Amino acid sequence: MVKGDNEQKAMLVRMLASNYGATLTEEVATLWLMLLAPYGVEDCRRAVLSVVRRFGHEAVQFGCMPPFALVQKELDRASGALRGEDNLAAQAEAEWGRLLDAARRSGSWRIPDLHPTTALVVRQFGGWAVVCSWKEAELSWKHKEFVAAWRAACGREDALALGADAVALLGASPGHPLPLTRENLKKRLALKAEEKHHAPGALRV
Repeated sequence: MVKGDNEQKAMLVRMLASNYGATLTEEVATLWLMLLAPYGVEDCRRAVLSVVRRFGHEAVQFGCMPPFALVQKELDRASGALRGEDNLAAQAEAEWGRLLDAARRSGSWRIPDLHPTTALVVRQFGGWAVVCSWKEAELSWKHKEFVAAWRAACGREDALALGADAVALLGASPGHPLPLTRENLKKRLALKAEEKHHAPGALRV
């Protein structure tokens, strides 16, 4: 079954390359089959046909294979999947809706269970009571602020909660294979402070 599916997918990839006059090497074909592995043959067929219909030579240079991202967008369009920035934006919008609903249901006297990123953004906005005091006329620009703050904070909650020095460590992560959890960030911050204290020329008391 898998072998038959791969043969049909390989034929679709060859057809796609032929439509744009692209040379298809064995390595590129293998890569495409790896990328198409999670999808069914019919989904792949529809996606390839959609790319050919939607993207002419003004979007895909003749003689070049279309980027897989174009096919993946068509696959995602059919399945409803969201990836990357689209997924992050949708999460932020969903949390905005949940925040408004929670504020209406709970009121300022009871803080509901919030998504960790939402909880951090709420603290940045001044706390739950402040959020519950927003006026209807403010919601349009509060919405924009919330979505921007949520997208910036997502996945970085621990570092943001620990301050600028912890956020700076995110840029140094390639040399440190340990995940930058709150505990590891605290250890790294303590180590950094110790190194700074013992640096040449540092004041000692």
